[in-house]
Amino acid sequence: MSRQKQCYSVICLPKQGYYHEIVLNGDIDIYMAPRLKAAMDAILSGNFGPVDRIIIHTEPGDFLLEDGRVFHSNGLKYLDSTGIDAILGGLKRARKLEGDIYLIISDPRIRRIFEIGSLDRVFKIYSSREELENGITQS
Repeated sequence: MSRQKQCYSVICLPKQGYYHEIVLNGDIDIYMAPRLKAAMDAILSGNFGPVDRIIIHTEPGDFLLEDGRVFHSNGLKYLDSTGIDAILGGLKRARKLEGDIYLIISDPRIRRIFEIGSLDRVFKIYSSREELENGITQS
């Protein structure tokens, strides 16, 4: 039985102040990781203004798109090594540009992937948008 791929696994949101935001939905695997890499490359190349911070959302929720429509994300359900590699590559590029990548991960299964590989020491990982905003204002 073949798995059905969701059409919208990687969504870029309109820039909010110093933040560029990417929403991950469904599966980020060998088929979808190139889309994530392309989204980060577009942001990091400066096509959308100066890069300071990229927030990657993995949690379910409703997100406002640039054209005013609302995108409902069911959240990130699966992340393999190609997805992690795409995120790591983006982090390396962002830091060269004196930027950073923040992850919002509410699903304990997805968070555990980062903990097992000790990537929770490399990335700033938050459980919610509110926690991220409190963490950034305190640092």
